[in-house]
Amino acid sequence: MNIDYYKIEDKPIGDKIRFYRLKKGLLQKEAAEMIGIDRSTYIKIENNKTVVSFDILNRLSEILKTEIYELMDDYHNFIYYHQRDRLKKFRSDKKITQKQLADMLDVGIYMIKRWETGHSIMSKIYYEILFKQ
Repeated sequence: MNIDYYKIEDKPIGDKIRFYRLKKGLLQKEAAEMIGIDRSTYIKIENNKTVVSFDILNRLSEILKTEIYELMDDYHNFIYYHQRDRLKKFRSDKKITQKQLADMLDVGIYMIKRWETGHSIMSKIYYEILFKQ
């Protein structure tokens, strides 16, 4: 496995989950069964191909004997704890309206409203556009 153990906190969520799974000596199939998902879904998680639900993160932290925050990457931390506030602050700092932000991202204003109320999760693409420049 090619993960730098000293910098695991900087890795994407799937790499962290793989690291802690291997540390526990579990196979992907075993981890998937323990959290109640199929192996193909689990593989997508470890390959960073899907957003990991908070429920699954919680179950993973239990079976991997680690804190949930240790598994999260910046993006998952953003969507589960900071999305609404950071979006509003972003607009406030830039002095732009929801409509202007929607136009900037080429999405509907309804989507901005859903992100800012927490009714929808911002995709990683838009997160990176706004916050990882």
